[in-house]
Amino acid sequence: MVTRVARGILVVGLLLLAVAVVNGEAAGPDYRIGIGDSVQVFVWGNPDLGATGVVRPDGKLSMPLVGDVFVQGMTTEELQRVVTTKLKEYVREPTVTIMMAGMASYAQDHKITVLGEVNQPKSIPYREGINIIDAIIDAGWFTPYASMNKVTVVRKEGDKARKIPVKFRDIYKKLDLSQVMDLKDGDLIVVP
Repeated sequence: MVTRVARGILVVGLLLLAVAVVNGEAAGPDYRIGIGDSVQVFVWGNPDLGATGVVRPDGKLSMPLVGDVFVQGMTTEELQRVVTTKLKEYVREPTVTIMMAGMASYAQDHKITVLGEVNQPKSIPYREGINIIDAIIDAGWFTPYASMNKVTVVRKEGDKARKIPVKFRDIYKKLDLSQVMDLKDGDLIVVP
């Protein structure tokens, strides 16, 4: 019996880790839940009390037994305490786990924008370590009309914008890795 319970806990833990890795986003302990974020609530031993949902425009999330909870601005730890407290009315010693399944509010506020002669001009969610090659690939690569050696990264520095020229053809054809640059949150890539 004990090994079956331990095995079940291990499987749930591995499943939670896999979900976090697949999403490629790990909410840090200071991340604040926002509108549009996808939140998963697990209640150990009571799967019917768990919920997965998107935070509504009113900042609330609906959960079985608990009802609507205002979650906007909370950390996952704060939400865990609130849900645990509310569930204590119905369940003896509930064990609650909160996971971020998607962080849409973060992606809206932290992005890199690629414009011009790329196949899919768009905004890309910023992530630590993203470089200019990653962004161009994510935007569908260059169109046949792109001036690959006249790419410009526009970076906001205080109240000013700094233009950083990038010779992408040199990266691609000459393997000049000195042109590969890490991007910063809010960068704008312009491909003429």
